Amino acid sequence: MLQNFVASILPANYWLSKSMEFTKRNSCGTLWYLKKWFVFYNFIFLKEELFEKDYVAIIKLFNQFIESLPADTRDEARNYFFEIDLRQANFLKLATFMATEQTFATPNDKKAYENNAKKFYFMYVMNLGGQSGYKEQMKNLMAAGVNYEKIVAEIKATMIANKEANPERKLKEQLSDFPAAIRNERQLFFYYGFFQGRETADLSGFYNLTNIGKAVVGANFYVLLAIWEHQKLKMISQSPLADMQNLPDKNSFPLPYEKFAIHSHPYFALLTVLENRKTIDLDTYQYVIAKTSNETNLLALCNELNPQMIAECKQKAHSLNRRAETETEDFTKELKKFILGLCEMPKDFRTNPLCALSWLENKQVQVRF
Repeated sequence: MLQNFVASILPANYWLSKSMEFTKRNSCGTLWYLKKWFVFYNFIFLKEELFEKDYVAIIKLFNQFIESLPADTRDEARNYFFEIDLRQANFLKLATFMATEQTFATPNDKKAYENNAKKFYFMYVMNLGGQSGYKEQMKNLMAAGVNYEKIVAEIKATMIANKEANPERKLKEQLSDFPAAIRNERQLFFYYGFFQGRETADLSGFYNLTNIGKAVVGANFYVLLAIWEHQKLKMISQSPLADMQNLPDKNSFPLPYEKFAIHSHPYFALLTVLENRKTIDLDTYQYVIAKTSNETNLLALCNELNPQMIAECKQKAHSLNRRAETETEDFTKELKKFILGLCEMPKDFRTNPLCALSWLENKQVQVRF
């Protein structure tokens, strides 16, 4: 089996969805970030504007979710969900943040301004981004209650003071880059079945929620766990929309492209390997497991999996001369997305009823019982 498996490894033929912020959110309990993200997304982007009753509804949804959590985690959950505290009288409202004295030439210009402001507002309430430079300045301005129009003006003034070669272009880049996490995560959640097709007519490129996505908004902790596991089981190893970069030219470097194969149930395959092996390391996942397909005999793979096989698969992947094959970042994120829900997160305090795996620690995942 070893030689056949190594020979089957082709460029970009591995489990892939999308890199995103989701995997970084390990400072909270299981799926808290997912719940918070969907509630805010639903209210901010799928409504024209927010009224007082909408903020009350958001607070109610958060409180209901918190009350559904095991008692030991609720105080930490309140700190997380109200990190930017909607309950405070001086909380920055969306209408205030979007307020402008501009006169727009067309309705589309006005809509574009509102969509951009909403993206920034989403980043604000989720407390995302702003690690350094101009982005850090943007985040600090929002925290101080400055609205979007004034933020843009202040950032542009700073760029001019810093003698940027082309402040207009630099400003446009920064305004686009700051909320990029929304775009990346929305694409991931589209793959997971939470979003449906693009509706440019009224959302200028944003996506609408599927019924499953809508269910996340109102779900309690235990229902959300079930939804997340259900959607993982429905995933395939590669989205039909995946963009495979830097493939070798078919004429200059012939490859058996007809042998490209997907896995229609990668999550189940990963669980099968873990059940049989009890532990896997990142190299095993990246160079072997993530390259399995419907053609792979998983039980035979589990029996034959050994350091020699891993080393030969790794050597073959490195010989493909694609950076994406050899760097660990995307594979690490992919593995974390699969084990999320079945592993213990820092704020769970051993209260997740589905916890069967360790988090990815020291580049290993282990079955805990």
